[in-house]
Amino acid sequence: MEPITKWVIVIAGYMQNEGTPNGMVALWRDLHARQAGPSTRVEFRAWDDRPGPLAELIWRLRPRDGVPEVLIAAYSWGGASAQNLARELGRRGLSVDHMLLSDAVYRHAYWLGNWRALVPWSVIEIPANVERVTWFRQYSDRPQGHDLRAADPSVTRIDEAQTFAVSHTYMDDLPAFHYQAITAVEGGA
Repeated sequence: MEPITKWVIVIAGYMQNEGTPNGMVALWRDLHARQAGPSTRVEFRAWDDRPGPLAELIWRLRPRDGVPEVLIAAYSWGGASAQNLARELGRRGLSVDHMLLSDAVYRHAYWLGNWRALVPWSVIEIPANVERVTWFRQYSDRPQGHDLRAADPSVTRIDEAQTFAVSHTYMDDLPAFHYQAITAVEGGA
């Protein structure tokens, strides 16, 4: 059996899933058509899927003599899910090569703390096993993407945010986000 050498994970935002028409499903479809194959998995996940089982699957299907390439594209509360998936991968000694976030919104560890999604001072901490983050945000309405902070700035490169004057609702459809995700998955910048 051939190992999985590349994982592309698309994580939807709050109230989005594979059955709703949204920009994340469109992005997944495009990435799947371009990349899926015997050694490359392109996965779609809801924001509230548990990250542990996926991290375990990635670890178990890794190449015996190396590590898989992992890219994550996420929107809204999916950004916090990407953060949690990266942590789970880190527990297994795996890294995330590139994380692409569109208007990633802070999500608290317990439900009553989620009022912090609506205030600007919440920060999303990017785990140290993430090599690079490209992110997009808007300031037109709430919720809006929160600031990112690297747990270890010496190993995680967070690109400067690309800002757009569109509503949060449309940030998953953002052409620049889709283009950057496709470019990253195909081995570009």
